[in-house]
Amino acid sequence: MRFIALVPNPTNEIRRVMVYPASDGTYLFLFRMTEDGPSFADHWFDSSAEAITSAEESFGIQACDWQMISSPLPGCPDDRVTPTTNAVTE
Repeated sequence: MRFIALVPNPTNEIRRVMVYPASDGTYLFLFRMTEDGPSFADHWFDSSAEAITSAEESFGIQACDWQMISSPLPGCPDDRVTPTTNAVTE
């Protein structure tokens, strides 16, 4: 499972964040837009708790702001809400 939240009072370019627990740690993806799309940056943490705490302290997100979303489907980008592939067609 992943967690996503809108930044309540953005003071910089970050509008939305996503916490993604992976096999090698947890990623905090940063987005410039509120709608679904690719992240522009990420931070790595040892645990989801550390990533959530960082997002709450850095961006003013409250515990009630987080929404649980499903894990990405195989072959889809980890930072997208809607399933999409990285396939390139010729």
